[in-house]
Amino acid sequence: MSLTGIEHLTPSPSKGQLFQGNYITNFDFTNQFLPDVYEKQAEIYGNRSIGGFLKLVSAEMPSASDEIRWVEQGRLHVAYDNVAIGNNNVFTVTLAANPDGTAHAASAAAAIRVGQTIMVQGINSSGVGITPVLRGVVTVAGAAASGDTTTFTAPCLEAADWTGITGVSGYTKSKILVYGSEFAKGTDGMAGSLDASYSSYTNKPMILKDNYQINGSDTAQIGWIEVTSENGASGYLWYLQSEHETRQ
Repeated sequence: MSLTGIEHLTPSPSKGQLFQGNYITNFDFTNQFLPDVYEKQAEIYGNRSIGGFLKLVSAEMPSASDEIRWVEQGRLHVAYDNVAIGNNNVFTVTLAANPDGTAHAASAAAAIRVGQTIMVQGINSSGVGITPVLRGVVTVAGAAASGDTTTFTAPCLEAADWTGITGVSGYTKSKILVYGSEFAKGTDGMAGSLDASYSSYTNKPMILKDNYQINGSDTAQIGWIEVTSENGASGYLWYLQSEHETRQ
């Protein structure tokens, strides 16, 4: 039993009076124009469903199409995990898979340019940082290597080499972060540019259908809500919890 509109609801002065005119669905209650009683039924953290979460974080988007397309832009801040440090300050980066599943081009190289300054920290096999953070400056830009790897060269600014990271017990790989750049006076500026990549995605809306059944004994599961309407009248509306659960 549900109503197509809630403007004709009439609260009963007391509980126990079950009429069509004072029955309200959980869906109708949370969408009515009574903001002062909204929190009595709908908690401020949503209805504990993924739909409620998306609504609270403003991640809902209206659509009248059978397919939704959107593009996500890659980040401009450069960071890499799973980086190996070899001899002569050579770093080998294993490129992660693209988010959209496409393969890397054969000429794919790390977005590391000459003159950029980096922070380096060693990690263990679980990906947890276990070494001090050391700084370096790039002298040879990123270039494609074999397979999905790419290399660049960066001497350490705080030590003769990177043994302060590679020599720590438990070290397996390292992670790096580009945080700026440094050039000598009178030298040329940054070569090349850093352009954000993008990935295109598609999705489609889904129609969800379900139903619920009630028997005469289900009236014991009736819930009551005390409301005050806009004209100042107060009373009780009743609802069935099973309908609320079916909608979720």
